[in-house]
Amino acid sequence: MANMQRMTPKRLGEIFTHSGLVTAEQLEETLEAQEKTGKHLGELLVDRGYVTERDVAEAIATQFSLPYLSPSQYFIPSDMIKSIPVAMMREHQFVPIDKLGKILMVVIAGPVPNEVLEQVELLTDSTLQVYVGMLSDVVEAVDKLEQAGKVKTKKTGSAADAPAPDDTDAAADATPNEDPQMEADM
Repeated sequence: MANMQRMTPKRLGEIFTHSGLVTAEQLEETLEAQEKTGKHLGELLVDRGYVTERDVAEAIATQFSLPYLSPSQYFIPSDMIKSIPVAMMREHQFVPIDKLGKILMVVIAGPVPNEVLEQVELLTDSTLQVYVGMLSDVVEAVDKLEQAGKVKTKKTGSAADAPAPDDTDAAADATPNEDPQMEADM
């Protein structure tokens, strides 16, 4: 069972200040903004230009003793969308990238509650292998996965899903445009 436990007693902000990426004043200012906005600390630090997305991913990887992995390095099969709702992936900032037997590999962009990880294991009948990646890479991978699922549905949809003969967009719907980046990743 996957479990998000910190392997170091340091919090994310402490990792950044200890490494010299963020000053104590910048951290304090960002923590105050976090209380007001509810956004993740890493997101706010990136938004303010104090750290990069890669810095955040590496700090989270250090904090939880998890390996770093970019989902862009993988061709993610579109059937990954069948078991896990896209809304869940977006809300908790993770994406499944591969399944090997009963092992489901997922990339997270920040801490994911243990209850969510357990729910993903139940939904997929798998044990999770968790990696850390950059938020923009995770969001891009979820977008591609969602689009691939929609394209597959259109291609294999029933006759009821087919556009009506008088539909002005019938030609566009009958042959959806493929994402050139997705083809390049194949």
